[in-house]
Amino acid sequence: MNAFQRILDILAAPQYALDEVEDSYACVIEREIETYGWPAVHDALLDVLLIPEDPPDWEPVAETLWCCLDYRPLDEDRVIAHLYFRAIDPADPPDSENLVWSIASNLLGLGYLSDQDPRTKPAVAKILGDLSGGI
Repeated sequence: MNAFQRILDILAAPQYALDEVEDSYACVIEREIETYGWPAVHDALLDVLLIPEDPPDWEPVAETLWCCLDYRPLDEDRVIAHLYFRAIDPADPPDSENLVWSIASNLLGLGYLSDQDPRTKPAVAKILGDLSGGI
């Protein structure tokens, strides 16, 4: 089993969605780094956000990325583009979803109250254009 399939299996397990459980989706996914390595888990998380039909909930993926912000290298442009692609309608303000905005503003070093739109960064805009075009 590869990291992508393992993450899909975790996301399909309803027991991690319960408020009473000690392990959240993010905690369980984060433990998979030991097995698959961070680059494989990082890429698998972003790939999950691109599933076109009946996609898993994007929030556990975003929560895992949020947990890894401070101590793991992230491809900031891809992370921002993939999260905005899956979670936010292009017509909505950039801060319409708090978790996505928190990740993007942190990665770009923006103040939380900044009015800068991360989607306008040229590299992010290119990736979003590619994703919207059906890649």
